Amino acid sequence: MPPLTSFPLGHQWVLEVRNISQSAFDVHLLRNTYLEWNATLRPQSPFVTLTGGEFSAPESWGNFKITDKPANATTWQTIDTVGPDGDAVAIRGRLGRAAAGALAAADYVLSLRGDGDGAVRFALDISPAPGELATSGRRACLQWGTEAGEQFYGLGEQYTVHGMRGRTVGVLTQEQGVGRGLEPISFLVDLQAKYHNSQVSQ
Repeated sequence: MPPLTSFPLGHQWVLEVRNISQSAFDVHLLRNTYLEWNATLRPQSPFVTLTGGEFSAPESWGNFKITDKPANATTWQTIDTVGPDGDAVAIRGRLGRAAAGALAAADYVLSLRGDGDGAVRFALDISPAPGELATSGRRACLQWGTEAGEQFYGLGEQYTVHGMRGRTVGVLTQEQGVGRGLEPISFLVDLQAKYHNSQVSQ
């Protein structure tokens, strides 16, 4: 790859990938020349990882008992190509573990595209090798750099702290309402529910 690859994303954004060495890259997302997002790839320090392990979150009346034991995370990452992919720019490469040498655990595609509202949307697609995702705790992780004092807010309705920097926040996605997603509850509620409100009261 060339030392610097640059692609426009919409009217305001530019994606830059700097090739420092064969196994070291800097990925910069700039908005009107201002650095808004960056990720750094160095040997044994990937910014995309694939992790297995154990995960369960049984629910009872809106309460969850969470068991989360990640294991066997990938430890290396490559960037093999960067280029246009439809209306997006795709970063493609491989993920693997040091113990497995050069044997890849998965191929990945990180796609970024400019949005009409001035934002950038991204998608991460991972295609694991056979058997790599045969665990309940499978997940993909994306890491990036932050500035001193930068904060993260939101992440769903929280009742504890306001800023989430430096914290691990579990996000469980399911339909609202106690029992939704379980049969025959969902089927019975669908018979009478409005399309905009399908909650089940306790």
